[in-house]
Amino acid sequence: MVLVNLVFAIVALGLLVPSAVLFVECLSALLPNPVKKEKKDRLTKIAVLVPAHDEASNIENTIETLLPQLKAQDRLVVIADNCTDETAAIARQCGAIVIERQNSRQRGKGYNREEVSIKFDASFRYSRHNTDFSWLSRSFRSH
Repeated sequence: MVLVNLVFAIVALGLLVPSAVLFVECLSALLPNPVKKEKKDRLTKIAVLVPAHDEASNIENTIETLLPQLKAQDRLVVIADNCTDETAAIARQCGAIVIERQNSRQRGKGYNREEVSIKFDASFRYSRHNTDFSWLSRSFRSH
């Protein structure tokens, strides 16, 4: 009888060790993996293009609202389209990358497009409430 109990104890211990390892692995899979998330965010780059034509009075507000929401690898590009005012200079002072276009035959937003991730119009006054980029982490950044 003692021998049978000893055999059962050894078998139980033999099964307990792999079961315990599997249990710990399953629990660790439920923990968040910050390294994986950092890699995704670091690899994803977003370019926000803001076409602007003579928007010196609004461009500063637009840029100051958008820039704080971008990550270090993202870019905010203002396309100063045939501007006759200080739009390009103000945009540079605010920290945006500025592309200046001078073409009197091709004017307007339809001609100053590149590959666009997000496009904002500089003639609109933005606030933090209508430019929330948190949806980016759930859509573009998560793919």
